[in-house]
Amino acid sequence: MGSEAMVPEWASEPCIMGIDEAGRGPVLGPMVGEDEFGYMLADILKENNVNNQVMRFDPGARTALAFVTLRSDGEREFMFYRNPSADMLLQEDELDLDLIRKAKIFHYGSISLITEPCKSAHIAAAKAAKDAGVFLSYDPNLRLPLWPSADSAREGILSIWETADIIKISEEEISFLTNGENPYDDAVVRKLFHPNLKLLLVTEGSEGCRYYTKEFSGRVKGMKVDAVDTTGAGDAFVAGILSQLATDLSLLHKEEQLRDSLKFANACGALTVTERGAIPALPTKETVLNALLEPVYIDTVGDPGKYEAKMSKNFPSIKFVVAKKADSLYPVVSGASIAAKVTRDRAARDWVLDETADNIHRNFGSGYPADPATKSWLENHKHSIFGFPTLVRFSWGTCSTYFKSGAEVLWS
Repeated sequence: MGSEAMVPEWASEPCIMGIDEAGRGPVLGPMVGEDEFGYMLADILKENNVNNQVMRFDPGARTALAFVTLRSDGEREFMFYRNPSADMLLQEDELDLDLIRKAKIFHYGSISLITEPCKSAHIAAAKAAKDAGVFLSYDPNLRLPLWPSADSAREGILSIWETADIIKISEEEISFLTNGENPYDDAVVRKLFHPNLKLLLVTEGSEGCRYYTKEFSGRVKGMKVDAVDTTGAGDAFVAGILSQLATDLSLLHKEEQLRDSLKFANACGALTVTERGAIPALPTKETVLNALLEPVYIDTVGDPGKYEAKMSKNFPSIKFVVAKKADSLYPVVSGASIAAKVTRDRAARDWVLDETADNIHRNFGSGYPADPATKSWLENHKHSIFGFPTLVRFSWGTCSTYFKSGAEVLWS
C-alpha cells in the first residue's frame, strides 16, 4: 500500500477510511490504549484496508472515548473521556518521520494541539511533511469542551493556520475564529485566506460548500437527503475531496474539475448522514458515483410503466423516467433525438450497399414510415425470400406489412 495520506489524531479515522482508491495511507497514530477499545479501532482500520502498522498502544493510558447524543434533527452533542487518554501522550520521538516524508497528503485537525506532549509531536510531524513538500490538509474540527477556554482554542487553531495548503472549516468555525463576524460574507471568509493557502473550503451542511482559491471562488450545491445522524459528515466530505486531490493536485487550478470533485465530496457527506455512526455510514466510491448519476430519460411508443419497471429491475442503481413523446417533454431527450437523427442521416448518406442489383438506388427518403419516398423505396426493394437490403433493420415493425405476400421459408 502506498502512503498517500496520513491522519495524526484519533478524531480523523472516518476521514482516512474514506480516502478510497486514490490511496489509503497509514494512520500516523492514533496513540490508543492497550485496551479493548484500542484494539477494536485497529481492527476496524485493518478491515477497511487502512495500514495501521504505525499505531501505538500505550499500556499506561486508556483509549479516548467520545459519546455522541443525537438530537431529533440529527445534530449531535459530544461528551469526551480523556483525562489523560493515550492520544494525548504521543511523543515526538515516537513519530516515523521517514514515513511522513513519503506521504502525498498529510491531513490533521486541532485536537492534538491542546496538550503536551502531543502538541509538540503534531507540530514536528507537520513540519517534517511541509519540509518534504507534502501537501498539508487542515480541518480544525472545533470541539470547544476539550479546550481550557474559547480563547485558547482560537489561539491554538490559528497557531498552525498558515502552514496548511488546504483548509476546511464550517460556518460555525468561521464565526468562532473571527469573533462573531458573518460567516456568509465573502470578505470575512477572505480574512482567513493566508498568502500560501491553495484552497479554502467552507461547508454549509445540507446546502453544500463554498470554495476559495487565489484565482476563483464559488458555491457547489449539496445533495438533498433525509438526515439520520450527521456524525462523520465533515470527515466524509474531506475524504471525498482529498481522494480526488490525491489523484490530481492540478484540480486546484481548474475550476470546473474542482467543482466536479466538490460535488463528489458533497455526496460523500450527504450519504454519510443517512445512516447512524461515523465509520459504518461511510459510503463506497461506487455508491457515491451512483448517487451522482442523473436520471435516464427514455422515449417510448409502448407502455411507459412496463418499460420503466423493466429497466429499473435490470439496472436498480439508476433512476429511469420513461414517457411517450419524451422528446417534447424533456430538453435532454429532444437534444438526444436531434443528435440521433443527424447521426442516422449521415450514416444513410454514407452507407455502402453490399447488394449489387441494378435497380438499387439511394432515394431512401427520411426513413419514417409515412414518408412517400421511404414507402416507395421499401416497396421497390423487397425480395420475397431475402427481404430487404442490409440497410433496413428487419426488427422494424414497418417491415412486417411488406411480407404478407412473401414466400414462407421453413428452416431446419
